[in-house]
Amino acid sequence: MSEFTHEVARPGNLPLAISIAGGPKSGKTKSALRIAKGVQQAKGGDIWLIDTENRAHEYGDQIAFQRVPLKPPFSAARFHAATKYAYDNGARIVVLDSMSDEHDGAGGLIDMHEAFLRDRTGSTEPTEGDRGRYGQQGWARVKPVRKRMENYFRELRDFEDVVFIFCFRANLKYVPKTKDDKLRMSAGEVKSDPTDVQWEVTSTSDIPYICSVSFLLIPGESGTQLVKATTEAEKKLILRTDTYGPYLQTVKQLDESVGRKLYELAKGSARASSPTTKLYEVTDQNGETKPKELTPTQAEGFRKRGFSVVEVPEQESAAE
Repeated sequence: MSEFTHEVARPGNLPLAISIAGGPKSGKTKSALRIAKGVQQAKGGDIWLIDTENRAHEYGDQIAFQRVPLKPPFSAARFHAATKYAYDNGARIVVLDSMSDEHDGAGGLIDMHEAFLRDRTGSTEPTEGDRGRYGQQGWARVKPVRKRMENYFRELRDFEDVVFIFCFRANLKYVPKTKDDKLRMSAGEVKSDPTDVQWEVTSTSDIPYICSVSFLLIPGESGTQLVKATTEAEKKLILRTDTYGPYLQTVKQLDESVGRKLYELAKGSARASSPTTKLYEVTDQNGETKPKELTPTQAEGFRKRGFSVVEVPEQESAAE
């Protein structure tokens, strides 16, 4: 018997992950929670927020959610562990704020790389020569930890219907166009031409680019998305597939209605499509059984991971 299966491709039942990037006071946290609330209205399940900035609880009187404070070191392994803790305790909508700390926060990827260089060279101040000699070895050592974190996020998104909302800091970066511009930049001169700056996410993770939808928020506007990108870098920060693009063209304020609509579009309930899921009883390695709505492909994925998966007959499902 083949290990593979196949099915007729139909729209609907898509996994959903959302990226929100923005500068200071752009409304990232509140927008993420409002979107999460909208997803919850359509999907159900508990909202959990992994909080590296120790301030998300100020919205606790507006939106009900569980908060997991995450202190340094901000390694990918700790983001992984905090998310697993949330999932194991019932999280089905997970906000991570701020994922940028995994990159440049205390104990994040950059600090881990620096620690490798100091350990490798025996110096607290590695030289440029040291960085050239050992830099790639350092990245080869620290990046697999990030990859394991990203793969865990994908597993929960794709097989457990966990909706992720990732918050990233974004900063305006001067973009030198000529060699003279680079020299002026090195000298500390500031270019006033607005065409020479662009928004960039504070991260080198693949997460912003594997999300179904990505938003870029305008600083000081409390969740108003930047709809029209002016540079190639900004276009990469405002991603949306054909499933969501037409709807998002007219959306300017990120709120509960956006989260609700995005989840409905992902699952196909907001458009005409044939149902693609069936009800299964899924039993894990600990003997705990839960009902799950799955496609045949998802059911087969659970079986390959060692779960017992039994389809519930339609009459029994209807009776329930």
